[in-house]
Amino acid sequence: MFDKNVNIGSHNRAGRDQFITVYTNAPDYQQLLSDIAETEEDLRDIPADKISRRLQKGEKLAALRKQLEDFKENVFRLYEQFNRTPINTERLRLAKAHFDRGEFREADAVLKAEDIQAEVVQLKAEKTAVKDRLAAIDQDLADKANEFMLKARLSLLNP
Repeated sequence: MFDKNVNIGSHNRAGRDQFITVYTNAPDYQQLLSDIAETEEDLRDIPADKISRRLQKGEKLAALRKQLEDFKENVFRLYEQFNRTPINTERLRLAKAHFDRGEFREADAVLKAEDIQAEVVQLKAEKTAVKDRLAAIDQDLADKANEFMLKARLSLLNP
């Protein structure tokens, strides 16, 4: 059931198969397939002389097919991003596990923007504190260097 229209680059067969599994297991993908099948059936049932109605259904079908292609492309981009991103946090591990099962809404829910933003703010504050502490240490080292220099000059006075 591999769609040749989705470019998966130079991924090996196992990578391609995993990618296909990711999006075909997704409820949103299954719903789109169902909507497309239903619209195709509706279109077949509309008499040929009902041109306006057939055109309307045809437009809906085209839009659904476009949604499906966009969906696959977006899933593939996420697949590539997950495979390039170091998975170094529990939150990323959980999100990737959900993604790998086609549970995109659950993966999104794990990556709560508010929680991530709060942690970014905290980390920036810690970074500033560390920089301030490092600056204080640098100043202390400079002071010790001055003490050594003065000690050396004073020792010249006491032969």
